[in-house]
Order: sequence, then C-alpha cells, then structure tokens
Amino acid sequence: MSLTPGSTFGRYQIVSMLGSGGMGDVFLAHDTRLNRQVALKLLRTEDSPNSDQLERFVQEARAASALTHPNVAVVHDIGECDGHHFIAMEHVAGRSLADHLRGGPLPTRDLLSIGSQIAEALQAAHAAGIIHRDVKPANVMITAAAEGKVLGFGLVEG
Repeated sequence: MSLTPGSTFGRYQIVSMLGSGGMGDVFLAHDTRLNRQVALKLLRTEDSPNSDQLERFVQEARAASALTHPNVAVVHDIGECDGHHFIAMEHVAGRSLADHLRGGPLPTRDLLSIGSQIAEALQAAHAAGIIHRDVKPANVMITAAAEGKVLGFGLVEG
C-alpha cells in the first residue's frame, strides 16, 4: 500500500513517512477523530499477511498497550482498514538513539540519564511479564527534553 502526504487511511490523514522497519512502514498521521498526531505502523505484506506475521504484529500492540510507563510509547489503537493491519501509537517527536549515536558518543550525563530511563522501561515490561528481545538504538526515541521512549515491541515474549 502506498500512502502519501494528504492521503487518508481510515480516520487517519497521512502527514509524512517516518521510516520502515522489519515488520512494516511507519507514518506520521493525524487522527481526525481524536485530533492528535500519531505514529501509524502498517504491517508490510506483499499480498496478505501470513498468520505468523499477523500474530507477531498483534502481539507487539498487546505488549506495548499492556504497559503504562513514561518511557514506553503508548499504543492508542490497533485495527484493520481496507485489508491492511495497523497500530496507531504515540508519536514521539525527536530522533532515535541510533541517529544520536551517528553524531558520536553521547556525553556521560546524557548516557546515564537515557540508559536509566531505558532500564526503567524494561524493568516495567519485565514486571508485566514482557521481554522485549529487540532492544537496540533504533527502537529508542529521544525527545528534545532528553526523555527516552522505548518502541518496537515486535519481538516479545510474554
């Protein structure tokens, strides 16, 4: 499915493409019902998703939505529109930790703060019986206020 800025996908109006991951494409979108920006992740499938892909996609949404923690991105919605499965989640404005690291090492103070935030998010996940299994710099967003948010619960056990 090809979405472009200004196009609609159900109740979501596409603003721009944010990126692509192993399971799907992520768009910045405007939720017209709740009047807010979201990150809209669409399951990438050539034809239709196989049951394993769809189960992992749903498992990602369920795992993230089961967590209430300031350092875990919030899942707002999961569903299907025109045969395409999606997750709508909190849009975390900022840059990924991977992007930050391309500019060189982080200052020790920032490294300790962000590392602590990631550890707290993972501790909350573990306390809920969820093991992330794909923690990497691309799955951590850093806001302008230096707040870390863990994303990408696509490979989880729980």
